[in-house]
Amino acid sequence: MSDFEQHKRRPFVREIPEGDDRERRVCADCGFIDYENPKIVVGSVATWEDKILLCRRAIHPRMGYWTLPAG
Repeated sequence: MSDFEQHKRRPFVREIPEGDDRERRVCADCGFIDYENPKIVVGSVATWEDKILLCRRAIHPRMGYWTLPAG
């Protein structure tokens, strides 16, 4: 069962979550965010010896945070 399916019967409110810049549907009980813009993306784990490649996000949400290469 998906996270959204578990929250179907709970009240959602529209608000801008912390660290975001768009209004989203947020569960009033627990803060779960229902992203209404599903996109197909791919990510990778690039390794070399004992190191993992990370990228710093240049866009919102979570601009400046470290992440795996994806798009």
